Amino acid sequence: MTPAELPEDLISKPVKLLRDLKPGESAWIRWLGMVVDRDRRCFLRPEAEVHAEESLERIRVTRTEAGFEVLIPQNPLEWTPGDFAVQEGYFPVLKLERAKGSGPEPERFFA
Repeated sequence: MTPAELPEDLISKPVKLLRDLKPGESAWIRWLGMVVDRDRRCFLRPEAEVHAEESLERIRVTRTEAGFEVLIPQNPLEWTPGDFAVQEGYFPVLKLERAKGSGPEPERFFA
């Protein structure tokens, strides 16, 4: 008797992390993957897991040649600036944008 073979689509894929994103690629990460220091500067955790699809608790990140850009979707997400010691390897957010309709007016924030 031959054992059944598991179909390819049921085999778990390796977890991809933010640090693995290549310039030109975009993905979604949980909003907790972005931390904000007391001066409201934003940083991304390199160990944040990336996902291909949007969800209520995710922000869109795009890696460019210059660095990372973040799009905050329409769903209400909030961060509390705090005493965050920038850790080595964290990525600064170079451009932050809210999706249209997610605030008083679409906004762009640059470092």
